[in-house]
Amino acid sequence: MTTFREAADAGYLKLVALWDHSKAFSPPKNDGDGGGRFWMAGNTVQVAIDYLVQTGQSDNVGYMKDALDFFDVIVKNNDPDPNNWKNDGIWVDDYGWWGIALIKAYEYSSVLGYDKDSVLKGRIAKRVKDCWMAMHAAWDPTRVPNDDPKINIFGGINNSIKGVNDQIKLAGRNCVTNEVYWLLSLLMARVMNDKSYLDPATDESAWFTAAINANILSRVDMINGQQDDTDLVLERFKGVPNYTNPKVDNLVWTGDQGLFIGASIENVAQNRPDQPGLLAAYNIADSVKQRMTLHNQVIHEELFAIPDYRMDYAGGKGVFMRNLQVLNVIDHNDSRGQYDPIIKANASAVWNNRLPDQRFRYYWNAEAPEPDVATWKYNKTIVDAVLHASGLSALTAALPWFANQEIQPVAVAGVAGG
Repeated sequence: MTTFREAADAGYLKLVALWDHSKAFSPPKNDGDGGGRFWMAGNTVQVAIDYLVQTGQSDNVGYMKDALDFFDVIVKNNDPDPNNWKNDGIWVDDYGWWGIALIKAYEYSSVLGYDKDSVLKGRIAKRVKDCWMAMHAAWDPTRVPNDDPKINIFGGINNSIKGVNDQIKLAGRNCVTNEVYWLLSLLMARVMNDKSYLDPATDESAWFTAAINANILSRVDMINGQQDDTDLVLERFKGVPNYTNPKVDNLVWTGDQGLFIGASIENVAQNRPDQPGLLAAYNIADSVKQRMTLHNQVIHEELFAIPDYRMDYAGGKGVFMRNLQVLNVIDHNDSRGQYDPIIKANASAVWNNRLPDQRFRYYWNAEAPEPDVATWKYNKTIVDAVLHASGLSALTAALPWFANQEIQPVAVAGVAGG
């Protein structure tokens, strides 16, 4: 049988092949996939970095050099000043995904071998600062639009200025854009030892706290005629327009849950008294476990309701799992490890249900037929890399506690509700 470490090792080697020196995300022009490949590539880079750091390996395949070369090509037509990148057509949250991957690479540069190459490390530092500047400059101090005139929350970052002006689907001040800026700012303040990255004028912790206090951040379900607050972070605050027709209301995404957990933990790690903190992280994790999993605790998430955005949301489970790992480390420090079962179950499902060519599925437990490539509206190379990377995050999350344990078969369960 295969151990979790052996499975993760195999999964990483497959990811390297799928990434193919970033060629997976550079298909021919005019293939109709829009700009989504940029953020998806950044998230895939973080998956590779997380695995290498977790296993104490250096980047001996040049993953980061390929990533930075890809980044440079994508932004080469941008205004040279990152403060103006919000006007250049790339969705602003993309810079947050890349920034988080790059600050992690910078933080663990000695493990990854980047300290030996001052030019490469300098490129990492420059681009992570560019990403933060691009997001910081996009902060909108005006009132967040809301159907309820009594809700007066100011600030936040629109995921696309052009999208808001043209009322493009899902444009606006959604949670993920602000979560990635929140987490990036916290990480940079700690890793760069520079508190200026926690600009009081763009305080995401205060922004999200205002939404919590107004009861517009989390989803409320009706169970047996009673309102039940699920602690699941909505895709955007209740009442905030998303320009869809019909609107996608009451939507929760696993990626939002993971990012919110990560930022809440980092708040505490830096001794910041602001909420949200560990209580929010635990509440979200518990709610995902109760409401977004199968009977054996394998996470289930339906395809996104708007077909053009299905690929954008397909990696959310992996984002959640890598942040749940961080929370479980804290929990183990208190001699609990209460998330061991869900982490182990998801990693096992990913491995046990891999495809014949060793790629990982979208439906980790094979609880539904795997979508064909046409479903995703993206080039196959992108689809394969994104879905595989998400599964690798689940395996990487298991390594601190189960690396040398053998993976046991996991039975397929029925689809979850909620």
